[in-house]
Formats: sequence, C-alpha cells, structure tokens
Amino acid sequence: MGQSVYGCLERLGRHVVSRYSSKIVDVRNQLTDRKYIALLAAVAGIILVLGTWARPRPRQDDAPPMPSPVESMRLQRMTQLRNIQGMTNLFLDAATHASRHLVWLPDSRSTALIWDINGTVLAATSKLNLPEITLVNTAEQLQTEARRGAISPTSPLGSLRVGTDDTFQPVQQVSLDVLSMGDWLVAVAKQENGSHTFAPGVYGGSSPVLCGESNFQEIAYTVNFSELMLGGGLFDLNGFLVGVIVRCNDRLIAIAASDVPAELKKIESLESQLLARYGFRVDVSVTSEDTKNSWQGVRVTEVWVGEAADLAGIRPGDHITELNETEVEMVDDLFPLVLPTTQENIELRGRRRGKKVNFVLSSGNDTTIAAPAKQMVSGIGFDTPRKGVPIDFVIPNSPAARAGLQSNDVVLWIDDRSPVSTRNLLRLLNSSSKTARQVVAERNGRMRMYELQ
Repeated sequence: MGQSVYGCLERLGRHVVSRYSSKIVDVRNQLTDRKYIALLAAVAGIILVLGTWARPRPRQDDAPPMPSPVESMRLQRMTQLRNIQGMTNLFLDAATHASRHLVWLPDSRSTALIWDINGTVLAATSKLNLPEITLVNTAEQLQTEARRGAISPTSPLGSLRVGTDDTFQPVQQVSLDVLSMGDWLVAVAKQENGSHTFAPGVYGGSSPVLCGESNFQEIAYTVNFSELMLGGGLFDLNGFLVGVIVRCNDRLIAIAASDVPAELKKIESLESQLLARYGFRVDVSVTSEDTKNSWQGVRVTEVWVGEAADLAGIRPGDHITELNETEVEMVDDLFPLVLPTTQENIELRGRRRGKKVNFVLSSGNDTTIAAPAKQMVSGIGFDTPRKGVPIDFVIPNSPAARAGLQSNDVVLWIDDRSPVSTRNLLRLLNSSSKTARQVVAERNGRMRMYELQ
C-alpha cells in the first residue's frame, strides 16, 4: 500500500513540475501573479508532506534471519575444512617440487640430496653403510652408479660423486637469517618405491649442537623426524633448502644447510680421509723441519682400535718416514694413501723412540670396519679386552691431568713398555727420568699419546 501511494505522489509531482515549469519561469520573470505563486507553493508543500508520510519503511520481516547455533557451527567447520584443504594442497605442492632434488640410495636405504651441478650427492650416512661404489635411484626412477666421495667417522655427513646429468637438479640453499619464528617448513624424503613423504611443521629458531666433532646449528622444528626422513631435506614453501636431516648423537635432527659447505670442505681434507680409510691421525701443525723436534717424518697422534692402522701395528707417537720407499717429510706426502689404487697393501717405514719400524697397511678398499678384538667361534661372539691398566681417577692439576688423561682411560704403553698391573704402572711412572713420559692410553676406542712432564 505504502509503495503504491508513494509512487502515485511521485508521478504527480513530476507532472506538476513538467506541466507548469514554463509558467513558473514566466511568473518569476513577470512577478505579477502572487496568488498563483502561492497556490503552487501550497500544492508542492502538500505533495511533500504526503510523500514523506507515504514513503515505505523497512519491515522487521525484511531483515536477514539469524542462523541457529547448530548452523553457525556447521558454517564454521566448512570454513575450517576449506582452509585446511588449502594448506594441505600448499604443502603437497611444496613437497612435490622439493622431491625433484632428492634421490634414493638402495644400499643404505636412505635419502640423499643432489647438492651441486658437479654431481655431488649429499648423504647423511656413515662408513658402515656407504660402500666405495653404490647405486643411486634418481627422481625419474633411473638407476646409476656413484663413487664414494668424502666421508668421516666424526661427521654425520658424507658425499657421493655421480656424472653430471640433466635429470639431476641441485638444491638451492637459503640462510636461516631470512626465516622468522612461526614460518611454515616442509620436511621431505624419498621412499623406496620412488614416491616421497613429507611432514609440514613450524620453524622454531636454531641453537648450536655438536655432532661427533663437528659444530652445526640445529633447527627447532615442531615435528619429530622418523627414520624414513634420514638424509632428506627441510624446505621452505618456495622450495629452497633450509636444513639437512642427519643422525646426531643417536637422534635425528635438522642442521642448517648453510653449515654444509664448510663441513664438506672439512671431511674432504687429507686428515679426515686418512682417518676414514685407515683410522689414524697425524700432526698437521708441525713438520720435520720444526727445530724443536729431532725426529723426521710425520708424527701419528691418534689410532682407532680395529682400523687398518691399528692392524698394521701403528701407534700414537710413531713417525712415518717412508711411503712405498718414497721419503715422507710433510703431511701432504701421505696424499697417495687416499688416491684410488689397485694395490692391496702399502708399505710404510717409520721410527718409534728412535728405533726403525716397518708397517704393512691395507689399502682401505674394503669398507668393512675390522674388529680384531672380537673373535668368532661357532657363530658366538665375545670381546677380548686389550691389555692395559684402567685409571680409576685423576687428581686435578696433577701432571696426568695437565697432560689430558682422564678417569676410565686405559693405559697401554709407557715409553713403549706395557704395564701389566697397577703396581707396575706406578713403578714405570715413578722411575727417574730426565725426559717426559710418553703414555699411550685408550679412550672410547681411540688411542692417543700423552706426555707427562
């Protein structure tokens, strides 16, 4: 009703204006007929009042109906599901993109990262499961051979070398500095069947961590890594590598990708390769030209129990003077030891407390870690402890403490003589001598030499 009345009045007003507009102009010009003007004003006022009264007002029934509590919850759940589905698709896309930079290692049953365009593959594995020649399954499920590059028993990382190929797409790293707390990341790893698995989570900062003998930045992540993730990568949503998933102190963590280049350089060094292949370290800080020492050759500082150097009879404190009848004067002269060779045995000559000694060193082609202290009889294994005297405690600020000896160390030799009892050990240490005592002790499977002044 209100709508129709209002429409009629509106049409009437337009008719009046159009009908008498020319007369109103004439009236304004002539200003003669005042009664006519007053009549028009009265009619216009009446139309305005009636139009205002007849204008339709919104009814309460026209307001949108309020949803019930049940309907509100249903709408909220639908919105949340749409958001979750959108996030899931986002993570899936990021993981699919990142998986192109991953390969599968059948021999170690783990993931590896295609690191650079030179064919370097980064593996989170150890000497136990990284043979000299291993197979690599690419992202396209193609299989190729890779040669072991650099490994170190003191590092959670190792490298492989494969030929350059268009199917290998290296990762692009990003620094932790560009991340903010709460950013989304995706952990991605390969599976044996060629597919990939992923686990989205939130970045929680980083903190220093020591893995073996290497320092890294550990990435705090809201998701715990499963064994399937070993060797995989932690990526941002743009597909850039943030971290590498490694085993550190019997747990899986993600270390910053920006720490990897320095670690690769470290494990590729001659010192690390000698330790990886033969289980011994040499003193890289001095040479035979050091005037403070009267010895010649390169001094051995550490030997790992059960490795090739130990089997050859090399001890800490020995000086290597010849390699295959070639004189050794500095550490770099030992470089032929880490080159590929078909020679099964390598002849070394050296000196031990002034006496000449000869060693036959295995070439290191066999990657199986030897364990001479373990004898096998009818399939039953038992340990034969190395002869020596364990240290119960070390007095602080004593000569032994200053030399670096600790409780539970096992003393093997003192000046090349083996103590057979605690009493014999004390007698050897207390005997008069104008020179420092050279003590070889074992700690956690590593033999080192300590000098007691």
